[in-house]
Amino acid sequence: MDRGPATQAESARLGPLSPPHLSIVVLPFANLSGDPEQDYFVDGVTESLTTDLSRISGSFVIGRPPAFTYKGRAVDLKQIGRELNIRYVLEVQCSGARSGFG
Repeated sequence: MDRGPATQAESARLGPLSPPHLSIVVLPFANLSGDPEQDYFVDGVTESLTTDLSRISGSFVIGRPPAFTYKGRAVDLKQIGRELNIRYVLEVQCSGARSGFG
């Protein structure tokens, strides 16, 4: 559908849409342990957290495919927010599993 000149002018005046109030992406967790077997674990934690956050009423959570495009890359968190039009970026680094509790 072709937008008329009035609609295009109004869009230009309003600028880019602001991100939804509760909008977030969970970046793939960084495995700092050096153990490649931990990659499966950290990816699973990332996916679980993304799923759990998406269950919050009124939330907008970026899904796995766009989030995982940032895996293993040095990223500017503000740039990610602009690219995905979100307010929050969750970045977690895991250095290894702990054995036992206490």
